[in-house]
Amino acid sequence: MWTTIGVIVSGLTLLAAGAAAKFARDAALHTETGANAAKDALDHAKATSKLELRAYIDVADARLEGDLFSPVMVIAVKNFGQTLAKVVQVRTVVDLGREPLPEPTLPDEWRTDSGIQLAPGNDWIFRFPYDVQQAVEADGKGGVIARVTGQVRYFDVTGEKRETHFRIRTAGHRLGENMRIFPDKIGNYIT
Repeated sequence: MWTTIGVIVSGLTLLAAGAAAKFARDAALHTETGANAAKDALDHAKATSKLELRAYIDVADARLEGDLFSPVMVIAVKNFGQTLAKVVQVRTVVDLGREPLPEPTLPDEWRTDSGIQLAPGNDWIFRFPYDVQQAVEADGKGGVIARVTGQVRYFDVTGEKRETHFRIRTAGHRLGENMRIFPDKIGNYIT
């Protein structure tokens, strides 16, 4: 009889040990899964903070100033980011004429006043004369427009090279009416 009891106790002990081993294995797997999830969350947080803390330059304002016959196109780019934008360089081309204008070609040279630093919240303003007479007398039957195409190149605090591309155009020109200036549907993007 004691032998039977010993066999039963041994069997129960073996069963309990097997259950404990299974629970330990499951706990180890869940711990590994939790550790992997924590690592993924940390990696995502690092990437997000890097994006949130970077310099971020975009067009802040585009308007026309001056009188109807000799307006000036004013474009301001601003650092909307949280950190300094370094070695900010700009190149632009202005096209005047009648729609449709040919695709713009940016010059190889960057503006001579390029290479500045742009602090968070600060902007850099550019002014371009709009020769209305030249645009009105241009060949073609479309509406009269002026377009400024530009590229801003800079480095953020991590040393990563960033670029902003923009195309800003007038909404036509009719004497006696206010002129508007707005982003073109093509050519506006940021890296």
